[in-house]
Amino acid sequence: MYWLYCSLPSDGSVQLQPEEMEVLGLIPPQENNDKSDGENVEVEIIVSPQEVPANNNSVEKDNSSDNDSSGSEISPLNISLTAKGGYDLGSGWLGLQRFAYILAHPDEFEVLDKVPVGLKNNKYYIINNQENIDKRARGESSHFWSDVGAWDPDHDASTTTTKYYCGGDGSMRVVYYPKKIGLYCIEKQINKKRTYVPLEPQPEENQIVYVMRHYNKKTYSDENGHKCVFERRVMWVTNMVDSPPIAVHEFLGMQPQPQPHGNSHQCTRNYVQSGQNIMKAIHENALHSKPRMLYNRLLLENHDATRASQPRDYKQVANARYYAKRRAKNNQKSANHADHIQGLENVVQLNDFVQKVIHQKNKATQAVFHTEEQILDLARCCCMGGVAQSTPLHVDKTYNLAQVLVTFLSYKNIALLNKHNEHPTFCGPVFFHDDSDRGSFDNFFSHLASELRPFMITKPVFVSDREGGINSSVAGNFDPGIVACTGHLKENTSSYVGDLAIEKKDKDTIVRSIFGENGLSSADTQVVFDHRKSKVVELCSEFPKALQYLNKQIFPPLQTNLNLGYVNYTNNLAESLNHVAKVIVNWEVQSVTDLATKIHENLVKVQFIEVERAITGDGPYRLAPEFKRFYIAIEVWEAMSPENRKKHVTKFLKARKPLPNKKFAVSSNGRVELIHASGGQKPNQRKRTREAKTRSANQRNTPAKVVKVVSNSQK
Repeated sequence: MYWLYCSLPSDGSVQLQPEEMEVLGLIPPQENNDKSDGENVEVEIIVSPQEVPANNNSVEKDNSSDNDSSGSEISPLNISLTAKGGYDLGSGWLGLQRFAYILAHPDEFEVLDKVPVGLKNNKYYIINNQENIDKRARGESSHFWSDVGAWDPDHDASTTTTKYYCGGDGSMRVVYYPKKIGLYCIEKQINKKRTYVPLEPQPEENQIVYVMRHYNKKTYSDENGHKCVFERRVMWVTNMVDSPPIAVHEFLGMQPQPQPHGNSHQCTRNYVQSGQNIMKAIHENALHSKPRMLYNRLLLENHDATRASQPRDYKQVANARYYAKRRAKNNQKSANHADHIQGLENVVQLNDFVQKVIHQKNKATQAVFHTEEQILDLARCCCMGGVAQSTPLHVDKTYNLAQVLVTFLSYKNIALLNKHNEHPTFCGPVFFHDDSDRGSFDNFFSHLASELRPFMITKPVFVSDREGGINSSVAGNFDPGIVACTGHLKENTSSYVGDLAIEKKDKDTIVRSIFGENGLSSADTQVVFDHRKSKVVELCSEFPKALQYLNKQIFPPLQTNLNLGYVNYTNNLAESLNHVAKVIVNWEVQSVTDLATKIHENLVKVQFIEVERAITGDGPYRLAPEFKRFYIAIEVWEAMSPENRKKHVTKFLKARKPLPNKKFAVSSNGRVELIHASGGQKPNQRKRTREAKTRSANQRNTPAKVVKVVSNSQK
């Protein structure tokens, strides 16, 4: 059996069986006397077999019998591998008059979308250049693709611009525009000196055409060791009225075989330049996607495309991300932290999200962020009543978002429900700071208290991780009890008891008695709490250090949780919001201005857009049953003016959740809800109409007398 090894630029080699060769029009040559039966015949070609013409005329074969091998020689395979759609160039570059003819009569030529694959020896191709024209209009560089491979790095690509004067007869003449003269001129040699002579008359601006030429070279050695040069020139025009968006790609010389890229010393794969579309997709997503995920996605999307339309390898995508990040970092070098803080100060009066930038002596600058909608919604959800009408306000600080610490407030929006019939998590005001003492948090919580005071009926209940500065500042500005996160209390207890010299089973028993299913943290009444607490004290009677820690650090916050009505409560809400913020910034440290912008655009604005969609019955959320009265059909909503829409949303944000199973009288401003009074009626008292005749008790008990009326006619 004979095999034909076809060397490909992309994948090394493929094997074709004789029946496959017949389909392609390739017939295996006869064996030489020196070859034994079954030995492979190697024929090296340039392009993939799909590019080979399927006709027998492209292969010359010997008609001798396969069994007769005496004295026969292998016939050469004359395979035509020239890329289709080209025109003969001759021995030099395309003339200017021929180029002008192509521009004037583009319909007479075949215009291709890209340079075809194959040999391009002394050929030129006419390519659609609209995409490069658009790129240059945006200030970007042109991209000229070909399958030649890497051009010689010793000959850097160059682009020249030449001005031509187009005469009425279709001729084109080189002209110059010296700045000292300020006129279009022609160049002449006068007394062996270059001289510019102005044209008379001066041409109009639309008669001047700019011809652009882009050059590349590739030097290589042929089979005999002779040095050869293969060159490319791309020529197109600008500033020409009604010029077709085409470019002429000229290839002068004998095209070399594909080779590995000269800058790569480890990869032996033949190099093929990536196409413009795949490079655009890589660069657009490099900063926002992980290299491995981006590479896999692009590969799946283009697995049926040509090699030039696929990412070369994972390293190509990783390098694009590296250089994109370096460029972004270089662009930010001129701005330091002080510059970003100054940028926040400049937009305090212009940006509705930036509320306050605070400077204090010997402390880092702080900033407070929130919108009017956030304050209204937070007051409605957290400051309008007890447990039945409000939800706790979660507070937690997080790291690695910016050059400062970030503290988020989060809460459950009791006016909305998601698909799981749960209230969604909303982001409240945000605080940028560097110090975590009470003085720093006082700047934040005092501002928050002043903003909430006009709408606040009851003070909010906070949930925290027992951060010292946060707890003391909240207690000083709102004076409520603070719900402690049970999860953090359990971690602290396990850590402290675990460091004591106590057996493991005793440690587990103590922790389980406090935070187990029927532990102290789950007690919902004071009687149950006291009973379970006595059991825990009894278990720790032999461990005085553990009992001392529990009496000081664990029992008081659990008692506070019970008093406030939030039993076995955690701060997972704040932790989930911290995670969402890190996803928004793609787990990268941001400048304070960039972080503030991303929180505002991707978190705060989005959540209130979802509120508006819920009012119209659209989106991932829906109105809670207590707020169904605010529903407006989408057709009516679209017909409303922006001012009326905003009024309706504001009214919705101010609406208070009513108590369950009660009839209410709600004040006009929505701040007071009272249960309907019975009116002080006596038992069995009935209501009569105003015009009803009143009777005494004796009259009511005496039967009415019947009076017969006789008319005059009856008398």
